[in-house]
Amino acid sequence: EIGQQASVASDRALHAALAYNLTHNLVDAYRYYWHEMPFWLQEGFAHWQRRQVDDTADLFTFLPTALPEKNRQLDWPTSVRARTQLNNFTPLRDVLPWLDDRTIEFGDHLAIWSRVDFILRRHPAAFGKLMHAIKGPEMKGATFTPTAERLLQRQLDALNTVLGWTPEAFDTAWTAFAKETYPRK
Repeated sequence: EIGQQASVASDRALHAALAYNLTHNLVDAYRYYWHEMPFWLQEGFAHWQRRQVDDTADLFTFLPTALPEKNRQLDWPTSVRARTQLNNFTPLRDVLPWLDDRTIEFGDHLAIWSRVDFILRRHPAAFGKLMHAIKGPEMKGATFTPTAERLLQRQLDALNTVLGWTPEAFDTAWTAFAKETYPRK
């Protein structure tokens, strides 16, 4: 599967592919396998890790179908800045319920990567606290796995507890970060 998405002809490309895929595996394993981490946090972190190694080899859990390969933008920071300038992104409140990326667009990948970049650059201690608050057994009744509704509520509670923000306040802070941090075209 790695070879289907990115050229692994170089050590750097292979390292980037491993960083991306191992991040998914390690995040899934964090606090056991009771449930997967919310998609935006897991995929955004995997993109972030991959871009630390090589920012030219795009990898995705599922290939985005909304944009042809030739139109993929390698300059993610500049693209995110432009999108935030135009308010051309899916609001975090709408992102939180996503379970996978089978139906999202390429621009959504840019935004979830950038949201994780924002947390890791501006609030690095909060990232681990968010993961810890969201992931873990439910321990209610006979089930250990939270329902989709409870997982959404865990995310809302974690954002409020850890960062003191609603999804809307998060987006306000994130877009300000993108506009002041990422370069213009």
